[in-house]
Amino acid sequence: MLHVIEFQAQQSARVLSDKLNRFKDLVIQDSTIIRLHESLAKIWPAARSKKVAAGVKVSRVVSAIANSPKIQA
Repeated sequence: MLHVIEFQAQQSARVLSDKLNRFKDLVIQDSTIIRLHESLAKIWPAARSKKVAAGVKVSRVVSAIANSPKIQA
């Protein structure tokens, strides 16, 4: 993906088709479940677990254009 973005940046005089010209950014989302010690299960019960467990789900949305976290407005 970085190769494509870098290549496109070098092609600054290139005109995008009408379909691609509507895009302002490319965002990438990742969600990860982090398992915690089972003593924390009452505070943070784990999602999708068949046993008593604790966990938190951490999500991040990143802008590929800005190469930084995407802030939802």
